[in-house]
Amino acid sequence: MPQAQHNAREQGLAGALYPMVTFTGIECHNEWEITFEEIHRNGAIPYAIYNYTNYTGDECYLAKEGLEVLVEVSRFRADRVHFSKRNGKYMIQGVTGPNEYENNINNNW
Repeated sequence: MPQAQHNAREQGLAGALYPMVTFTGIECHNEWEITFEEIHRNGAIPYAIYNYTNYTGDECYLAKEGLEVLVEVSRFRADRVHFSKRNGKYMIQGVTGPNEYENNINNNW
């Protein structure tokens, strides 16, 4: 968690940004120009926590560890989006989606 929080702060954002590729918690992805646009991983982590707790019923994990991860990922997401008055909705700009072929795209999951 501390390294993921550090990654978010490096981007000037709150919360936690988990690394795309790591052994130690420090980002070691080899394509730096898109590494911090590939934030879809922060959507996969809550989904994994959901699946784990749903299938195992392990509420202790959720209370002791999972909840903190969910809160910090949510803080990151909340800080990463902005509300567009012109479009009347929240936008997320400059991201690379899971297909990793379309870089620096607006509103790409």
